[in-house]
Amino acid sequence: MRENCRSCLLARIFTFLSTFHSPPVPPATSLNSTLLVLGNEEVLLATCTAAASRPAAQLRWITGALEKNLRETTSVTELDNGTTTTVSSLFGVPRREISGHEVQCVVSSSALAEEHREAFTLQVFFPPMKVTIVETSDDTLECVSEGNPEPSVRWTRSDKTLPESDFRVDGGKLTFLRCASDLKGFYQCEVSNPYGQQSQQFYWTVCSGEAQAQFYIVDWCC
Repeated sequence: MRENCRSCLLARIFTFLSTFHSPPVPPATSLNSTLLVLGNEEVLLATCTAAASRPAAQLRWITGALEKNLRETTSVTELDNGTTTTVSSLFGVPRREISGHEVQCVVSSSALAEEHREAFTLQVFFPPMKVTIVETSDDTLECVSEGNPEPSVRWTRSDKTLPESDFRVDGGKLTFLRCASDLKGFYQCEVSNPYGQQSQQFYWTVCSGEAQAQFYIVDWCC
């Protein structure tokens, strides 16, 4: 009985001394961000982790002007080897206003010579918004829309092609290379990205003689 008690006491002393004399271990840090799509519900924006450190690391977020729009949670897990993993999560509503802002996760620990910072830029993806057709010159129209990523533009003519002899397409711009009555008709500008598409129709008309060409927006889009 005494021998068992003695062994138990020695084991406890050994465990205490091992813990007391355990050297500091710097954390392995990482930051994982979430693919953000425009919405009105709060979602996880990013997770910052300081893994397997001794002693436990402290995490904080630098969010600048977004401080009132975001919230954070932190959890601490003690591991069997005496180290600790700390995880901090950042939450917010993926609105367009937060897109493009940089946030930083700051990791501090007595096992680190200096604070470690993990930074990333919030990117909120959204489909093309309202399409606008702008006349940039007498013979050129431009299709304008906002989206993230930037939408691609496709010009089409109702039931007809756009031959290079009559039109020049340069990204969102459509240029009429000649002024003739056979170019009258309906045209459409379609913008799209991986999150959706929008389009706008217009009617291009040419008056007789040397009169200037005109176009009229069709009052619907899809």
